[in-house]
Amino acid sequence: ILKLLKKHINIVLLVFIVLFAIFLRFYKLEQFATFLADQGRDAIIIKRIATFEHFTAIGPPTSVGHVFSGPFYYYFIAPWFWIFNFQPVGLAFGIAFFSILFILVNYFVIKNIFNDKVALISTVLLTFSSTMIDFSRFSWNPNPLPFFALLSYIVLVKSFEKKDYFLFALFGGLLAFSIQLHYLALFLIPPSIIFFLAK
Repeated sequence: ILKLLKKHINIVLLVFIVLFAIFLRFYKLEQFATFLADQGRDAIIIKRIATFEHFTAIGPPTSVGHVFSGPFYYYFIAPWFWIFNFQPVGLAFGIAFFSILFILVNYFVIKNIFNDKVALISTVLLTFSSTMIDFSRFSWNPNPLPFFALLSYIVLVKSFEKKDYFLFALFGGLLAFSIQLHYLALFLIPPSIIFFLAK
């Protein structure tokens, strides 16, 4: 068993780190999840989507005057409202789940670019980051942005490697989703253009 553990030590460490991440993000989430006016507004809109009462065409308001984000976040997180029997805390559980998924995806991406050691260090930093933990414990449209931004660039790189037009289209969709989550994702466009020109 010890030989097997040594051989797969990186996977063992990853499992322990992810277990810590799950604990930090889900521990007493139902009691301590933030639920303010924004979360209440979103919960009402998402409930109307989940019950097929009304399908909104605009998303949450931004801090820029009367400018609204796209509705992607509402439709993306709506299934969690249904899974938790229309309890608003279900939205927070959905965000926490995608935070864990982001940590896992990040590990394999960093491992592919660098090595196991760097990937584990990156995973530890994400797992115990107080900011990442705080933002994974309540429902808010910018919270899944790191996950979608990372997915966007994974698909962008793969699209050039495989010369696959479907992947190019998928990248465009993921980038559009990211921008709908928060307008700061517009800053993803310049490096994407540079990447296109460089290739």
